[in-house]
Amino acid sequence: MSETAKLKIFRFHEGMEAQVYTDYEVPMSEVTTVLQALFYIRDNYDDVPAFRRYQCNRGQCVSCVMNINRKIRRACTTKLEPEMLLEPTTGYPVVRDLVVDFGTTFDGNYKRQGTVIERERQQLQAVPRFHLEFDGSLCDACGVCVAVCPKNKRPNVQSKYGEDVTGGVTLAVIKGTLEIRRFCYQCDPAACMNACPLDAISRDPASGAVTIIEDKCIACGLCVVACPYENIGLYMERGKAIKCDLCLGKPKCVPACPQSALILVGQKKPWTSILTGDKAVG
Repeated sequence: MSETAKLKIFRFHEGMEAQVYTDYEVPMSEVTTVLQALFYIRDNYDDVPAFRRYQCNRGQCVSCVMNINRKIRRACTTKLEPEMLLEPTTGYPVVRDLVVDFGTTFDGNYKRQGTVIERERQQLQAVPRFHLEFDGSLCDACGVCVAVCPKNKRPNVQSKYGEDVTGGVTLAVIKGTLEIRRFCYQCDPAACMNACPLDAISRDPASGAVTIIEDKCIACGLCVVACPYENIGLYMERGKAIKCDLCLGKPKCVPACPQSALILVGQKKPWTSILTGDKAVG
């Protein structure tokens, strides 16, 4: 007798007072991934949950991203298990069942439509760990910090909806004033890391800094939505998320500032988690 996977799937559409869950059974001998299981349900059940049926077949899009057993994962690459809970991606309005509105850009404005549903454990509470502080009274907008920042050394033309990297990702001098952008707090736990479906955001085990692994990142934008401090952006020309990682705990802008207007605050060595006391792992 073949083993059967039991799937509990979130159901909701406009007009319902609250979400419900429907149970399905799928033979694991015929199905290996969550997305394949959804297609099996489509072909063998009358009451079929809505899900995005596009497949890039490369594991590089986010059309099948959803919450799988309370974690944001891609259904196309997640292996089927004997018991699984499938819910729509947290942080986005629900259109129907597992389908959410990731948003569209229209006339320069970002819009999303659907019903926002509060669910248990919807958002990880990110706790700031260490960060940069800026004393504007000492700054003379010399631009040295902008010049030495590695994130600003990625020349490109300005994309309409992406990041003008040549203008400064983390620091920029605008009209004679230093503008601070995305001084990441290296949170513990980190909401962006929890939201990434590709494990493209990691923590440096030595410094505790949260960094983006560009080889894995596909610029899906889930980390941008998850960050409660708006410290992550999308560098659309390269198709990557981008943020300050404090140069892995040794920010180049701090010693470069001739006025000592930038200060690293809160870091401890060796780095340990404030939640568990354990040393960080990447």
